[in-house]
Amino acid sequence: ALGRIQAKLLQLERTDPPTEYQFTMSNGWSRKLFVALLRRYGVHPYRYHRQRRNTVMARVSRSFVDGTLWPEFEALNAALTEHLDRLTDAIIAEAIASDTSEAEEIRGTLGAASS
Repeated sequence: ALGRIQAKLLQLERTDPPTEYQFTMSNGWSRKLFVALLRRYGVHPYRYHRQRRNTVMARVSRSFVDGTLWPEFEALNAALTEHLDRLTDAIIAEAIASDTSEAEEIRGTLGAASS
């Protein structure tokens, strides 16, 4: 399957030449996942000197980004986030406090009391 996708990527490059894309990831886990996905497809991830670590650059065709890369990343990132949330809750419940629910939402004005 990977070979077919890489062959499709090469074919797309003939009709839809690669352009430089800048992707910004919201967290380190997502960035690592995205970089691994790029490498899986034989795309070289990079960033320029002085760019932030959450930035990933890549030269790819638009149709590959829109049709394959980004939809796959979003699906995998959602699964990764869900998994990490469950792990975090389990670790906190075991090591710190069994109640891992969100803080209570109350009605009132912001900044009325601080602590």
